[in-house]
Amino acid sequence: MSNKLGRFEILGEIARSEIGSVLKALDPESGQTIALKTIRLQMLAEQSSSVVQQILQEAAGAKTLASHNIAQLYGAEEMDDQFCAAMEYVQGNSVATMLARNEGFSIWDLLDIARQTCQGLDHAHSHGVVHFSLEPAKIMVTWDGTVKILSYGVSCMSTFCCQVQGVAPQIVHYMAAEQMQGDPMDSRSNIFSLGAILYEMLTEKKAFPGANVDEIRRQVLEKMPVPPDQANRKVLPALSAVIMKALAKAPEARHQSGQELVSELEHCKEGTARQPAPAARPASTAPATEAPARKAAAAAAAGAGSSHRVSAPAIDTSLRQRAPENSVAAQQPETSSGSSHGFAADPAMDEKKSARSGPSFSEISQLPPLKEAYVAPPEPRQAEIPAPAAAPGAGRPVAKPESRPRIQPKQAAQRAATEIKKTPSRLFAYSIAGAVGLIALVVVAIAFRIRSENPEPENNMRPNAQVAQPAPAAQEAAAPAHAVAANPDDDGPEVVTITSRPARKKPKAAPVPAPIAIPGQLTVNSTPEGAEVKLDGRSDPSWVTPFNMSGLAPGAHIVTVSKAGYVAENRSIEAASGSKMFLVVQLAPAGAIVSVVSQPAGAAIFMDGHDTGHVTPTQFIVDKSGAHTFAVRKQGFLEETVTATLQAGQAFHLSPTLKPLGSTDEIKVGGRFKKIFGGGDTAGMGTVVVKTSPKGAQVAVNNRVVDKPAPVEFYLNPGNYVIDVSMSGFKSIHRVITVEKSGKVTIEETMARD
Repeated sequence: MSNKLGRFEILGEIARSEIGSVLKALDPESGQTIALKTIRLQMLAEQSSSVVQQILQEAAGAKTLASHNIAQLYGAEEMDDQFCAAMEYVQGNSVATMLARNEGFSIWDLLDIARQTCQGLDHAHSHGVVHFSLEPAKIMVTWDGTVKILSYGVSCMSTFCCQVQGVAPQIVHYMAAEQMQGDPMDSRSNIFSLGAILYEMLTEKKAFPGANVDEIRRQVLEKMPVPPDQANRKVLPALSAVIMKALAKAPEARHQSGQELVSELEHCKEGTARQPAPAARPASTAPATEAPARKAAAAAAAGAGSSHRVSAPAIDTSLRQRAPENSVAAQQPETSSGSSHGFAADPAMDEKKSARSGPSFSEISQLPPLKEAYVAPPEPRQAEIPAPAAAPGAGRPVAKPESRPRIQPKQAAQRAATEIKKTPSRLFAYSIAGAVGLIALVVVAIAFRIRSENPEPENNMRPNAQVAQPAPAAQEAAAPAHAVAANPDDDGPEVVTITSRPARKKPKAAPVPAPIAIPGQLTVNSTPEGAEVKLDGRSDPSWVTPFNMSGLAPGAHIVTVSKAGYVAENRSIEAASGSKMFLVVQLAPAGAIVSVVSQPAGAAIFMDGHDTGHVTPTQFIVDKSGAHTFAVRKQGFLEETVTATLQAGQAFHLSPTLKPLGSTDEIKVGGRFKKIFGGGDTAGMGTVVVKTSPKGAQVAVNNRVVDKPAPVEFYLNPGNYVIDVSMSGFKSIHRVITVEKSGKVTIEETMARD
């Protein structure tokens, strides 16, 4: 292979097919490393002219694309019997390479690649550009994680492989039904292709397999693939439904934009964080089973971000080894977290939850602090059973009373009667009255408490019932906390009986509070950056893209993105509680985009006679539509002037090659051989004759005045010159001439009055 193709220096070969190749090349003019995609026109025979015309038409429509998710197209032309397209050289791995390596994709990888790809697709669709050959090899992930879509502007080059190659090319597996039938394509056709790519990323199988074009065509037009959750049991049903919607046969049944597809994928990712609550377990087994599951989840989280392929969480057996043989943790059966597949899968995409499955990786940071599992001690033998301990809440243990002489009941009664007879009757009355008052006070307090806790309507209140109800409670309150009874007839050791106070009536459960709305977050990016952001008509000088807003209230909002020189864009969003939303807006220029490149560079640009302040090469926006005159001026070169009619959103390119001016160091005036500037003969010089009516006009060559007025004859070296003829009271005359060796140029003008 030659190391030259046109002006490009070939550095290596990236890919090759029967019809063409993709080369790594160096552009000597810009010094950039590019990707050069070529097609050998002789392989297309009589179709070559129509193929070239179709590619040039697509390339012209892709000139307006300016997205960091789309590889830039520098140019396309025919050279050395090949049609070549110069594109941005992107370093990284394509999705096709990742699929060939069987690296596997987590739901986060899937979402990130889909989100950036959809941003590029939506940007192209907003400019009316469709990709004709979207496949895994055309989606490149750079080293910094940026996703770029390749071949925009020349994507139809790959479709002609279907007519040349004997076997089915890869792009046929991802073509939409309308593209297979030759019907017009739109943005939803690219959504279908992306859905087929995502299907393969999830299942490692093509959605529409086949050995030849006819078999694949029949699959695309007539059959639906097996849902991803059936082809791969690790895939969630909600995620499977999103992919199947993108693969719908009818365009109107698919996602209508890339943003809609990304939004549904976002909901699938959020669904992985909301795992169903585990079934209720007996109290005896709960502490032992929770700790190993949490430890397994924590171990998995420690290595979650090391690779695209997520390994299953390891089982922590350290706690099980420390547990006694008769503990619940040791008796718990071990459940396998693997699957029948030979590859590791993302646990967030696993639909089936085992008995010991932990939370997904996204929930690890939200778990409460891990606690050690409680292992019950082995039951003591019958001989080692200690004396019964005091019941919880019973206060300090009651010590066994010392042995005292037993008093017979008859003697105790007689002694009590004697003491009562000695007590004055008035003291008995005071004691009884005090006891009754104290009891009444307690009853009123209890009734008031019950009434405040359980209010009833006034018409249903029953005073008698209210007074009668507190009586049992009053008796319970008056009863001692502990009663110690001794059996006097028993000769054995005294038995202490402890009676706990009955539990108080539990207060009525408080009503469950309504769910609290959690503010969300909104991130707004725009192309170009630096645009002003308004939310529901409110703005702030600091709200400039890229912009991140926290505290977004749940509900519907209207976001307006505007920038000087561009058309403002409005977007309606629906914020859920605690959601994270991303909004990318491509602003369309309010006027025409003018690109000027001159050879040599550094020329000043004038528009309608006024200096624009721009110097080539440059790009600027013209707000006013209509006809405009552009002049490119550089000292020592001829001025180039172009008139163009511009419209809003139009891209106008101007690339003049400036002609150098001739030298005015030697100007020899004719006539009587009088030497005006310099000396020597006129051999090899050209003759210039200027005649005006009326006579006496001043003549200047490249702004250098000739000493003799018109009519005048002088000699110049070969080259380009600007002749200016001026006279007071008359309009000036401006001419550009080219003087050749030994040639003659005559300027005869009748000057008009001002």
